[in-house]
Amino acid sequence: MAMHIDMVNSHYSRKVYIKMIVTFLNKKTKAETFQKEYFRIFSNEAKEIPEKDYEILNTLCYAVEAYCPDPHLRDGDDIDEIELKKSAQLH
Repeated sequence: MAMHIDMVNSHYSRKVYIKMIVTFLNKKTKAETFQKEYFRIFSNEAKEIPEKDYEILNTLCYAVEAYCPDPHLRDGDDIDEIELKKSAQLH
């Protein structure tokens, strides 16, 4: 199931992130899709996110950035889908 959250009028909403994370954790979204959508939304909203939420979402952003789907391309700093899901569960 492809996920695309339309953010034409970008205004921060915690619910958008919760929905995106839950959809990923429930295996309704592929990791690559989650990665793409997370970057798209976070980069558009970063300036609008309250500091407390920003710290959490930015930490998850580091995990999203470290995700590499191809095990042959992964290096020591990269993570796989299992690790990405663990990071998403913590947030």
